[in-house]
Amino acid sequence: MKKENPNNTKAVLLEKASELFYEKGFLATGVQEILNSTGVTPPSLYHHFGSKNNLGLEYLTKKKDEFMKGLLIIQKRNRTLSSFLQSWCAFIEKQIDNNKYFGCPFVKFSYEISGMTPSDKKIFQEKLKEFDLEWSDFLVKYLNDLRLRGIIRKNIDTSKISEQLIVLFQGAISMWTLTKDKKNIKILKNNYRELSDSIESIREKKTHKIL
Repeated sequence: MKKENPNNTKAVLLEKASELFYEKGFLATGVQEILNSTGVTPPSLYHHFGSKNNLGLEYLTKKKDEFMKGLLIIQKRNRTLSSFLQSWCAFIEKQIDNNKYFGCPFVKFSYEISGMTPSDKKIFQEKLKEFDLEWSDFLVKYLNDLRLRGIIRKNIDTSKISEQLIVLFQGAISMWTLTKDKKNIKILKNNYRELSDSIESIREKKTHKIL
């Protein structure tokens, strides 16, 4: 019998479960499938996670951390709101082209909540809300920084713009998930371009013309 390494068993389980949950869905993925894919024994899985629900919560945390890390990297590489948003969309397009993108993991998971018990539903709703708040907070802080640096107009309500960015993203990605048509990503890019153009400062627009 293959001896399990206690130092990486949890990481292996979470990685494989994350792949399966994201591609197939949480409810459609059974514990036995995860075990078969990893060669890990049932006692080890329950030792590390306690239950499939706890594994699901860890999966959502992992996806949240990856998502926020990705946004931060894109933000640091782009000076303006427009270039940040276009780079974000380009990243999604690349993931789609490489067959690594299956939609927003949080929206997909939210669709599955209706099939859960009320107690399980509450636990996952709280976790999904945690992601939504962190994403919104990131965008508001980012927009506030752009406003402070004079890249977007000083009279902009950054909370409302943050909401618009999220709604536009989720709408386009939901449509892509249903149709697998990349025109939805192009529509998102156009909508983001129009929005960023509408809130750029006059100084920033003059800079664009010079460049």
